[in-house]
Amino acid sequence: MASGKLSGKNLRENVLDLLSSRRGEVLVGAGVASDCASLCTEGTLVVHTDPITGATKEIGSLAVKVVLNDIAAGYGEPIALLLTLLLPETMSYEDVKHIMLDAEAEATKWNAEIIGGHTEFTDAVTRPVVNAVGIGKRATNYVAYKPQIGDGIIVTKKVALEGTFILAEQYANRLNLLEDELLEIKKYSELTSVMAEAKAIRESGISACMHDITEGGVLGAVKELCDITGVGATVYVDKIPVSELTKKVTTALKVNPLRLISSGSMLIVTANVTEAIKALAEANIDATLIGEITLGDARLINKEKIEIINVEPDELYRKIGD
Repeated sequence: MASGKLSGKNLRENVLDLLSSRRGEVLVGAGVASDCASLCTEGTLVVHTDPITGATKEIGSLAVKVVLNDIAAGYGEPIALLLTLLLPETMSYEDVKHIMLDAEAEATKWNAEIIGGHTEFTDAVTRPVVNAVGIGKRATNYVAYKPQIGDGIIVTKKVALEGTFILAEQYANRLNLLEDELLEIKKYSELTSVMAEAKAIRESGISACMHDITEGGVLGAVKELCDITGVGATVYVDKIPVSELTKKVTTALKVNPLRLISSGSMLIVTANVTEAIKALAEANIDATLIGEITLGDARLINKEKIEIINVEPDELYRKIGD
């Protein structure tokens, strides 16, 4: 399509008519010539934004999941989303409709409403870019938790699930995965939400600090958490859960899974490790203790080797740039 915004007719047919109203807090939602949405709610708002640039399939639902993950990590209940779609000229109105149907289905799942945004075709991008802004309301019983020396560091599910299915899509011709492996990777794309674990921790009443694992992988997330909260950490390589299929994909492509984008996994820091893992198990969520909060640097222990953890570019972008 030629560069530019969608016409009113195409905007209605491929975006607006696909959206439904479901939140009482939304006074004015998405509409043609509606410059602003309007919300009314009590309490503290939680707001976050994130772009999706490395995926093409299911990019709409992934954009919704990623931003709502951070809302959930901040002890927030999602209310609304704003979506910006920047699409290459090689894409079509049908592609817009597919992205929006995908995004709307995911938003519906978590009772969030898409209330506006922007959509255009542009020669400034070579693949689709979807940026989401999420708005939520924080739980009334929320009390900020500062990690303490000796607290356990828990990770949910397996790390690098998101990066694995993105790489499997991008490099399908090089990986030659078996049918059962492709089916397993398809399931990975359905595990990129942390809403369930955030809810389990919120409702358990356990004091904890939660941090969604995204770009930079689990090591990047540990370092970010340490920098934000002013503590150190010790993490053990042999305790970090990585699936055999992720190991196969990342080994073949020479990618480090511990520094690979990992939406769907949550870092949870708490003094109540046993209770937290039990609460997560009751919600059918796997959880693994991978280390503890310490003084000093964030450190990675790999057998006898000690590595200082620093923030580095995500392996996904390094690989795609090869």
